[in-house]
Amino acid sequence: MTFPNSKVLNSIKSLRNACAHNNCLLNNLNIGSTAPNQEITTYISKIKTIGKEERNKKLSCRPLFEIVCLLKVYKEFVSPKIRKHSMNNLKRFIHKRMFMHIKYYENNHVVKTSFEFLKKVIDNLV
Repeated sequence: MTFPNSKVLNSIKSLRNACAHNNCLLNNLNIGSTAPNQEITTYISKIKTIGKEERNKKLSCRPLFEIVCLLKVYKEFVSPKIRKHSMNNLKRFIHKRMFMHIKYYENNHVVKTSFEFLKKVIDNLV
C-alpha cells in the first residue's frame, strides 16, 4: 500500500471543502477544468466499459476527477468489511436515487453522461 500523491490528496480535500460549503457539483461539470494525473487515468483505464475518449473527457471535469480520487483512496485504505458495506450503500444510491428523476436532465447531455460515468466507475469498484 502506497501513500497517495499530493495531487490526489489535494483533490479529495477540494471535494470535501465543496461539500462542506454546499457547493453545487452539477454546476461545474465543465470538461477541461482540470488535468488528471497518470495514476487516476491508469486506474480508470482498467474499467472496460469506459473508453479512452470518455475517460479523458470525464476526468478533465474537476468534480468527477475529485470523486474518482476519493473512491480510489477509499478502496485502498478502508478495511474490506467496512468498504463492502459502504459500497453497497453507494451503489444503491447510484442505481436508485441518482437515476430516479433522470428525465429532469433529458436535455442536458453533460449531466446525463456524468451520471453514467460515475455509475460505471462505482459498478466496477472491487
